[in-house]
Amino acid sequence: MKNQYLIIFSVLYSIFLILLLYHPENITISVSTNWNPIWKLNILISIILISLGCCFIPTIAVSIIIYRKFRLKILKKKFKYFIIGIIGAYMTLYGAIIAYSTNNSTIILIFSFTSIVNIVWALFIYYGMTSNL
Repeated sequence: MKNQYLIIFSVLYSIFLILLLYHPENITISVSTNWNPIWKLNILISIILISLGCCFIPTIAVSIIIYRKFRLKILKKKFKYFIIGIIGAYMTLYGAIIAYSTNNSTIILIFSFTSIVNIVWALFIYYGMTSNL
């Protein structure tokens, strides 16, 4: 039963994303935009909401369920690092989506420099899952 649920969920998620990207009038790519995609606001919001509902929220919910099953304090502490790293990675992803959809070179440049924090999120995930277990 769980496998069927996961398959249905994955297929519906894929269909939603394909339908969003299928309409060419929602995305503009041309010489005038310096070959950067310009998304219409309703599609940008839809993509963010669908990915929040289908990726971010289930990841956090499952992580909390797993966290509550741990009995050892050291495992709980390490798993907190993992959850913080995952949340940070998702926030960087959503920041990139929003920054690049603005098509403002200053915002993109600032976001590019602040993306160095990805190293911190990767270290949190590493320490949460593999370091000294």
